[in-house]
Amino acid sequence: MSDYNLAVIVGKLQRDPQLHYSEDGNPYSALALEVARSLPDANGTIQKTVTLIDVQINGHQAEIACQRLIKGSSVLVAGSFVQRGRSLGMKADRIQFLDKRSDEDATKEEEVKP
Repeated sequence: MSDYNLAVIVGKLQRDPQLHYSEDGNPYSALALEVARSLPDANGTIQKTVTLIDVQINGHQAEIACQRLIKGSSVLVAGSFVQRGRSLGMKADRIQFLDKRSDEDATKEEEVKP
């Protein structure tokens, strides 16, 4: 059986994304995505656990994410897991913004377009 590395997660941003550029000029951004689970313990009390996942976005998606996302934004990320030192992170192939945009945000984006 061949290996298959696909992950789809939904969470909220722990901090505002920041846009960076590699040495060859390609844009990228690292997101800190907080994924929460609520499960009952042995006594039936609901316990909430939060996992922080570092997600790297490249190219045009990184630029758009930095324009549209802020701390607390809900986002769906599809991609693959990657090993970074001793920690496990994620490289995004696709992101989808889950929060509705206000009319003001849509107007601002239209003004940015040439």
